Amino acid sequence: MKRLPAVLVLATAAVLLAGCTSETTEENITVTPGQTGTFSSGDTTVVVEPEDTAAPASSENAAYLTEVRSKLGDLASATDDQLVSLGESTCEQLEAGTPADQVILVVPAGLSAQPGDGVIVAQAAQATLCD
Repeated sequence: MKRLPAVLVLATAAVLLAGCTSETTEENITVTPGQTGTFSSGDTTVVVEPEDTAAPASSENAAYLTEVRSKLGDLASATDDQLVSLGESTCEQLEAGTPADQVILVVPAGLSAQPGDGVIVAQAAQATLCD
């Protein structure tokens, strides 16, 4: 009779363990590069936003930016747009007859110009930006 309880315990354990299985599922979502939108597979949903890319600088702007960033102090930390704007306003002053050493820089808020920055901007602008 001792065998009956042992068999009963083993049978009960087998039934209980059968309900404790784990299941692994894998879902793949393939998105073509450059594609945007909402993609789903099974229970998984992925939203792909468009990449925010800035327009590349023109070759003239790139040359100007490289030149001024390599020579300016604090002012080199201005954004590309701010530096190009400084260069363009410098071109206007030079075309109006202002000598390079008398160019007036309107410095973006939070930045400071060092002595000689106007000449650096003027020379780089004359070589790359000015018509």
